[in-house]
Amino acid sequence: MRIEPTSQQINPAFIRDESVNQVQQQQQSNKQSEQSSRAGKSDKLSISQTANSINAAASEVKSAEQFRADKVAQIKAQLESNSYDPGSRNVAEKMITQIGAFLKGASA
Repeated sequence: MRIEPTSQQINPAFIRDESVNQVQQQQQSNKQSEQSSRAGKSDKLSISQTANSINAAASEVKSAEQFRADKVAQIKAQLESNSYDPGSRNVAEKMITQIGAFLKGASA
């Protein structure tokens, strides 16, 4: 293979400028096509029924926590004043109910 000398001089700055122009044109073209593809579309959010149920349950828990906070404050005040009496019968009934529910759930 033989390389022939040419009479034409190639200017490196011209090649660089030409390459930069081509890249800029390609980027501009890509940007325009991307914008035109977005023009007819809009964002959409879809929440499943399960997510809605979880959100509703979370709201109920928050309101229950606030209700419980009031009850806890009331009981604390009664404890501090030494006037709290839960009633042994009520405590025993609730314990039996909770144990029964636990056993029922364990056997299922």
